[in-house]
Amino acid sequence: MHNAKVWRDGSIVFLGISLLILDYLHSIQKIFQDYASFINELEEIRDRRTDHRERRTMRRINAVEDSTNLRNLLKLPKAKKAWGNESIELGRALSKINPQRKVIVAIIDTGMDYDNQNLKKFLSYNSGEMGLDKNGVEKSKNGIDDDMNGYIDDYRGWDFADNDPLPEDTNSHGTHIAGIIIDQLDPQKHEIEILPLKFFKEENSTEQSIKNTASAIRYAVDMGAKIINYSAGGYAFSYEEEEAIKYAKNQGVLFVAAAGNHSSNNDRRPYYPAGYKQDNILSIGSMSKESRKIASSNYGRSSIDLFAPGADILSFGLNGKTKSLTGTSQATAFVSKTAALLYSNSIVEMDYQEIKAQLIKSSDKEEKLLPYSKEGRRLNAYHVLQDNLESAALGAAR
Repeated sequence: MHNAKVWRDGSIVFLGISLLILDYLHSIQKIFQDYASFINELEEIRDRRTDHRERRTMRRINAVEDSTNLRNLLKLPKAKKAWGNESIELGRALSKINPQRKVIVAIIDTGMDYDNQNLKKFLSYNSGEMGLDKNGVEKSKNGIDDDMNGYIDDYRGWDFADNDPLPEDTNSHGTHIAGIIIDQLDPQKHEIEILPLKFFKEENSTEQSIKNTASAIRYAVDMGAKIINYSAGGYAFSYEEEEAIKYAKNQGVLFVAAAGNHSSNNDRRPYYPAGYKQDNILSIGSMSKESRKIASSNYGRSSIDLFAPGADILSFGLNGKTKSLTGTSQATAFVSKTAALLYSNSIVEMDYQEIKAQLIKSSDKEEKLLPYSKEGRRLNAYHVLQDNLESAALGAAR
């Protein structure tokens, strides 16, 4: 009995100490939460004191190089190489392919590696700057704005960061995004073209990057793009940038935008351009192989439309190399690929509203993602295409 009493007394003491420790940890957590809230309030006050049209904060690309980026890719498990495409059931989706029309996907990013032969097969060329001019000189090299669009010799995209006709990638981010979009596609079958547009380089200011973005959006629309992939962003609001997205909206163009990699709630602090109040924007968060939100991904119950694969995604780097990147950038590319397939293969030509609605409603509901987005949806390309085909068949039967 005496031993039992000691045991009980010891348990009580241990329980008391445990409760004190838990209470202490809770207090520390509360201090950090209050501090974070205080910092956010200070930033919001500072924002309100600046011009509401052009607030501060850097525009960045939304990917980080993985520590697991192995040089010898043969050592990587096959499942890791393909998990993104497998997660969205791309193979099954491609079995439903019957292209009805060509679609151009504009990739507004760091440019593209033009030495990559796999990517070159999917390039969108400007016919107005190709062939011979009246003097027998190649239009692509004659130093003349042959198609009168304001850009000289822009036969394969434009570099807005350097203001020249070759958006060559020196970073690798844009090349990585392009590789995700065309992966597993056949240029002879799938009628998808990519238009590389460079807006970003490290030395440019935020203001310049935003102006480049706005110009690139308008250019993409004028060149016939139906999908714009923008895997970048920041906390700086820009009236000029939003107006460019509105211009795209008025031409029926879907704008697929990364939600950001700051583990931040976009409902409280909007991340742009994903956070503009234009309904042609599709805001994308990134998820893991287990369909969980990646820790770095931004989130928001009223601001995130869809989650897609974004962890350890393999695609092209520079000089023919393959690299692994993680972020909402990669997730955005998977959504742009699916949007392009949907538009190209729909029996009835779709506008941005129909594409956006189909992408969301036909993707899978995932309970683990519900706290972080509007409907807790994760991208499923097969269901998106299959549901569209079934809807078209029902419509024809009526």
